[in-house]
Amino acid sequence: MKAIVTLCIGADQLGTLTHPLMRDYAHKVGADFVVIAAPKLNLKYIHYEKYQVYELLDTYDRILFLDSDIIVTPNCPDLFEIVPQNQFGAFLVSKHSYFHDGAIRVIQEVLGDIGWKREYFNSGVMLVSKQHQEVFCLEGDLLVWDSEKRDFFDQTILNYTVQKMGVPIYDIGYKFNHTTD
Repeated sequence: MKAIVTLCIGADQLGTLTHPLMRDYAHKVGADFVVIAAPKLNLKYIHYEKYQVYELLDTYDRILFLDSDIIVTPNCPDLFEIVPQNQFGAFLVSKHSYFHDGAIRVIQEVLGDIGWKREYFNSGVMLVSKQHQEVFCLEGDLLVWDSEKRDFFDQTILNYTVQKMGVPIYDIGYKFNHTTD
């Protein structure tokens, strides 16, 4: 089983525009559409509710997580067919920018140096499989990282965890997660 999952807690005007497109895409690719609409994790910042993916991977073999502001076009290909099941699919923003290098340095100062240098993905679009469930574990590093406000909230700790676990990343490219003029 597979699912398209988004996070939308509270009133979200944007979701009224984007969720129907996500729902249509889910139907097109034969996936359930799941909205994480209520906080469950009792963490300091709402951004970390994305970690509810951990529990959803008990039900689904693969999940395409989309931030609620993602616009899925009708001609979007089936990412489940593109991203190999053993790889973590996301846009490697580090191929196009050095913007997150400071976050890479800071998280390793806080949680420990793992020799991570450059590879950094945007967590707004992620395709994960059941074998990636531990990336979304609610223990240890996440709890330390959540203890105070950090740059890029969930994105940096997800990247750190993927790097620490040695999970191979499949770069889906900028066309699946970018802003246009």
